[in-house]
Amino acid sequence: MNSVECRFFVSCQAKQNSHLNKPEILLRIAKDVISAGAYGIRAEGIDNLIVMNEGLDVPVISLVKTKFDDGSVCITRKMSQIEKLAEIESKLIAIDGTERIQDGLTGPKF
Repeated sequence: MNSVECRFFVSCQAKQNSHLNKPEILLRIAKDVISAGAYGIRAEGIDNLIVMNEGLDVPVISLVKTKFDDGSVCITRKMSQIEKLAEIESKLIAIDGTERIQDGLTGPKF
């Protein structure tokens, strides 16, 4: 039987009002999940990502969360967000690729 190598990313995020939503705490959590076998991390928020990008030697999927008009979560759908993520040297950036419209564009058109 052939074995298949499986790699996974673990989301290390906390709600805005959580006592865990501090860059140093999320970095410790990320290091723990990496030591348990995670290939990479998915993280949100510029301050958190600055610390993750500097403190980890694994791939980090970076994103900025906002809300669509209906209140649902929107992930990185503005060029200003992408530019800011690039400024902090994010190498992988998650975007919302859904058909929901923001600023006149669907995800695929964005």
